[in-house]
Amino acid sequence: MGLVTFETGDVIMNVYGSRNNPHGHHTMTEVIGTKGRILINGQPRLIALDISDEKGTRMEAPDTQMTAFGYAFKLEMEAFRDWILYNKEANFNLKDAAKAVSIGAALMDSLNKKNLTKVNVY
Repeated sequence: MGLVTFETGDVIMNVYGSRNNPHGHHTMTEVIGTKGRILINGQPRLIALDISDEKGTRMEAPDTQMTAFGYAFKLEMEAFRDWILYNKEANFNLKDAAKAVSIGAALMDSLNKKNLTKVNVY
């Protein structure tokens, strides 16, 4: 679990990840703002979104995982193909990977210390 406070102080986001569930991998994200909250995949179910705002709380879920991620999957496959076949620049690099690992490590540090940990993302 990680707690993220943005510089504006207006939004706090909780990121939870677990692979120790009977139903398999379960990751959820909660973004709390001054006008409402978004809970993404709060219950162990196929891709779902809970929205709480001035209209109340409701769930809006895509029909299938491909509905939710199909376009992203297509772009990733095309980028991989172009990298291999046409020697185009990859859409990832070691600097981005290092950023992701640094953020993950800071979230774990924050959890273990039960305190905020500042993250410098360059």
